[in-house]
Amino acid sequence: MSAPLIAAATALVKAVQADNSHHGGLITRDTLRKSDELRIEVAKVESQR
Repeated sequence: MSAPLIAAATALVKAVQADNSHHGGLITRDTLRKSDELRIEVAKVESQR
């Protein structure tokens, strides 16, 4: 697995945990952005297959 993919996945997991703990489960724009970043990294890895 690529380092950027792992970093993006880790960031998203942390953002989801923070939303759940501090925002009553509501998804923040920051979490949505991190989800988009992960989607981009996954697409990069898939395009290299």
